[in-house]
Amino acid sequence: VGQSGDAQLDFDGLAGPLSDRIVRQLHVVPTGFPAGQSYAGRLQGTKKLVVQLPDDWVEGSLEATLSVFPSTLADLQKGMEGMLRDPNGCFEQTSSSNYPNVLALAYMEEHDVADPQFTRRAKDLLKRGYDKLTSYECPETANDKKGFEWFGSWPAHEALTAYGVLEFRDMAAVYDVDDAMIDRATRWLLDRRDGQGGFKRNPQALDSFGAAPQNITNAYIVWALTEAGQTGIDAEVSHVVTSAEASDDPYLLALAAASAHNAGDKEAAARLRQKLAGLQKDDGRLEAKETSITRSGGASLTMETTALAALAWLKDPATTGQANKAVEWIAANRQGGGDFGSTQATIMALKALVAHAKANRRAVAAGELVVRRDGAEIARTPFAAGRNEPIDVGQLAALLQPGVNSLEVELTGDNEMPYALDIRYRARQPVSDDACPLRLATALSSETLAAGDTARLNVRLENVSGAGQPMSVAIVGLPAGLEPRTAHLEELRDAGVFDYYELRAREIVFYWRGLSPETRDAGAIAFDVDVVAEIPGQFTGPASRAYLYYTDEQKQWTAPLTATIERK
Repeated sequence: VGQSGDAQLDFDGLAGPLSDRIVRQLHVVPTGFPAGQSYAGRLQGTKKLVVQLPDDWVEGSLEATLSVFPSTLADLQKGMEGMLRDPNGCFEQTSSSNYPNVLALAYMEEHDVADPQFTRRAKDLLKRGYDKLTSYECPETANDKKGFEWFGSWPAHEALTAYGVLEFRDMAAVYDVDDAMIDRATRWLLDRRDGQGGFKRNPQALDSFGAAPQNITNAYIVWALTEAGQTGIDAEVSHVVTSAEASDDPYLLALAAASAHNAGDKEAAARLRQKLAGLQKDDGRLEAKETSITRSGGASLTMETTALAALAWLKDPATTGQANKAVEWIAANRQGGGDFGSTQATIMALKALVAHAKANRRAVAAGELVVRRDGAEIARTPFAAGRNEPIDVGQLAALLQPGVNSLEVELTGDNEMPYALDIRYRARQPVSDDACPLRLATALSSETLAAGDTARLNVRLENVSGAGQPMSVAIVGLPAGLEPRTAHLEELRDAGVFDYYELRAREIVFYWRGLSPETRDAGAIAFDVDVVAEIPGQFTGPASRAYLYYTDEQKQWTAPLTATIERK
């Protein structure tokens, strides 16, 4: 196989007049360590891009796709696709990756957009997502569920429950949602008020290094509830406003400004929006002083903060200019795959784009998307007026070369649209980020086995930062001939070795709600997983990696595992 992608194997059998065929689909993945780069912004007329590629990469692994987004539906579709590439085993991740379907269906109804195929697909995805989301409702007793938590364990998590209430309220406009479930969650959340303008906190969260600060938690809960139309929380809104007025944290200010507006306190909202405007950078972004509700960091934290600020500013025409600058920055910092960073960052960015589009509707004229390299045309894609779907130009990889590539992208028809150029390849050496506070090591107890034998997969995870860390993930790649014993994984989870796990193609994803500063050296997390040799052959697994889920641009990679499985 010379390149990555989807492949099909056909097996034909003949016996006299009888015949049969077996078809199997395969996804071919190259060796090496995933790497890539993205270019994004707004396209009107002609734009020049200078793409710097490395001198070498694994042969056949280079992929390059240019995407242009003519509509809000295109933004939502690509954003969802980008989120689904990554693990999404917890409530927030599942919620955020499902939310674009809610926003898309609501947008189509509001703007009378007819697209039966898109609608059918979105509703199918929404049903699957809804069924999974409801499984995270927390059981206080066998017959009494209320609220939501990262992995559906009691006690429920206040901020995640507020996020769930907001999404389910939005979802109810386009899908049949269990109102009793929303009411249970809302009542539980209101019962968690502490009588002083704040909210009590899940004891598990208080003991976890994944917990957000109290003022951020209060503000996020109030924001989500007021966005969902909840009334009767004036004391909590006032408390958040007072906290924000004494702060210069744009994340907190954005939540407070929107909450005050939603609650009808227009004067406080205006003051907070203006204070927020004074913290906007020249390029449109805003940088949080501390962290977010998911303890995000890096690029994702900046994206969340800027998106929330845009949402707050869009509530008042007086701050339209600030909102426009923020949205321009959001569009220019889209990842090539269509997402905007972590799941929370992506859904907040998409919410901001949808809100901005409602206030700035613009028709798409018929035109063409043209790509040139060094002045020579290499692709031309026409599109019709009123197009909603993303405009993708693939197969660019064969036309790119190591080193500098001077590209020119042209959009005709007097159109202006966001664009993203996604370039992916496999490097021969790991591209770990030293800023990642996690270190992962993996090994097999034996690399040569007989079919049917059991080996031990050794996993060791350290937090080398000296500080507590929030939601952490280790993705361990398995050689294709090995299968993990799920009963053993269940035993390890129940014993508290990790908080949750999920199985993906040739990978086990392990989750921890948070890691203490002592998770290193003798205190490192170390465990073995039983794996069974199922299929004879020689196999190399995907590279393993560890990272903070909400700072996912910083990863630490380890070499792929190999296994030789012999016939008995």
